[in-house]
Amino acid sequence: MHDMLSRRSFVTGGVSALVLGHLRSARATLVRAITLTELVSLSKHAVVATPQASSSRWETVGDRERIVTYTPVRVEFVLDGSSPPNEIMVRTLGGRVGDLGQLVPGEAPLRKDATAALFLEPVAVDVFGVSAMAQGHYPIQTDAKGARRLQAHRISSATLAPDTAIVRLDGRTVGEAESFVYQEVARGAR
Repeated sequence: MHDMLSRRSFVTGGVSALVLGHLRSARATLVRAITLTELVSLSKHAVVATPQASSSRWETVGDRERIVTYTPVRVEFVLDGSSPPNEIMVRTLGGRVGDLGQLVPGEAPLRKDATAALFLEPVAVDVFGVSAMAQGHYPIQTDAKGARRLQAHRISSATLAPDTAIVRLDGRTVGEAESFVYQEVARGAR
């Protein structure tokens, strides 16, 4: 078992929630940057995909009622050699139901039509979560020369070790990311 913070412990460990525009206090939570080996190991699929329209609802997560959002993503490219379906349902924590909303810091922000590299782990039958939350989500931006590059979310202003997924993938082309992921799979990360 990794000493990485799991989704359940992250949510129950003091995540702040934004409900009706009022910020509730939260306890401090520590999130450790994971290595690319750990990220690939956690994931059943690593893909480049485009989120479609999402829907949110209340569900019991752990021992609490939470808002969760379901987003179908259209797979455009496979980074790890797996054989995912053309469309994958992804569940993220937080969202909006009616006038109520919950914001989960650290969760992957899937935005409609915003293509991203996604590392996905099973959370239920035919439903996946983003592995290591935002550490498994890399929006794709096209640079001035037309290359599609992964952009990492910043989890800390501290210097990160060179083997962390964020350092290894940030600014890389989709082809370079595919090569790195294949190397991890070949080394037995799965």
